[in-house]
Amino acid sequence: MIATCVADPELQITEDYSLPRETIALISTVTDVTIVMLLIIFLLWHGRRLREDIECFMDSTLEMNDFAVKIGNLPRDSTSFHDLQSLKIQLMDHIRAVVLSKNRTCVPQIEDS
Repeated sequence: MIATCVADPELQITEDYSLPRETIALISTVTDVTIVMLLIIFLLWHGRRLREDIECFMDSTLEMNDFAVKIGNLPRDSTSFHDLQSLKIQLMDHIRAVVLSKNRTCVPQIEDS
């Protein structure tokens, strides 16, 4: 006795309804192609939207590659600080106080060097 596998020409869906294998293959193929096309459309739309967001970001921000800050009125006597770390801490506190103050307006000073 030899076991053989015979494929039914139709797939029984319910007791009253069956589909031919060719129809199931066609439905599967159309579904796969539709999903891939929707994915491609979504990726194209997402790329366009991402470029628009980048352009908007670049238009609304300022990029600075090179800048300098001049800090004046520093104490001349270095003995008032115990070490360099305490000087750095007080300097950062001063900078934060100046930057975070809401009532202060920034007026650029032009100096002849």
